[in-house]
Amino acid sequence: MLKMVTFFYNLCTRWARRFAKAAFELKTLKYHLEFGERDDDIYIVTYPKSGTTLMQMMVYQLTTDGNIDFNHIYDVSPWTDNDVFRDIPPRDLPSPRIIKSHRPQKKFDKSTKGRFIVVVRDGMDVAVSQYYQARNYNNPDLEFNTFLDDFFVKEDNWFGFSKGWFQNKKKMNILYVRYEDILHDFESTLFKVAAFLQVEVNQADLPRITERCSFDFMKQHEDKFGDEDPNKESRKKYDQFIRKGKTGEGKVYFNQEQEETFVKLTKEYLH
Repeated sequence: MLKMVTFFYNLCTRWARRFAKAAFELKTLKYHLEFGERDDDIYIVTYPKSGTTLMQMMVYQLTTDGNIDFNHIYDVSPWTDNDVFRDIPPRDLPSPRIIKSHRPQKKFDKSTKGRFIVVVRDGMDVAVSQYYQARNYNNPDLEFNTFLDDFFVKEDNWFGFSKGWFQNKKKMNILYVRYEDILHDFESTLFKVAAFLQVEVNQADLPRITERCSFDFMKQHEDKFGDEDPNKESRKKYDQFIRKGKTGEGKVYFNQEQEETFVKLTKEYLH
């Protein structure tokens, strides 16, 4: 009797998950039909924790007067998939729209309008940054080794995501930007992005753009960029969204075996 009950429970659970997934996909489709597409849309695409917010700020500074009187960066550069999840209706924004996305390329239609800026960060550094976010948001007792085991094998991993965007089978108009270049060669990267967007950079605006894209400035205004704690009584730490803004942490955290696994997977996916 217990086996039968367990069987039907598992069956109902699987069907419930499939129904929920289908319902969400339908809601997503409805949202994007209403949001629409424009020829001058600018998509900022990254694997999570790869410099998304920094690039959003850079493009916002390049395409506007740079005023930060918004409550949150999503007000001027929405993460549309997150809006769907939170039942936020499509935002009415002036052109060019700056759209954040963590979607793999396979989830975009090949006829999608606009330009794509794909920010790529060293995968080992991504893993460390994601580890701290997972620990701060969900599990303060999470061990790095446990997290990394999942990072390597999960379906939507960094390796597959990067492969899809590098291959660019859908022939999208893409500018690839290294996160490390933003940090270590900001001005050259800024002009590279501006040229791709066909935006002229006024020399008088450089100090303003440089300051507002700096780690210190964005950390000081973290409430405009990070996540908010919906439950003030929770143990979650939401003041670490902008954590360090540095490179090379992967080399510190990965042991030799883990680094060898990372290199092996990189070769399998990307070479």
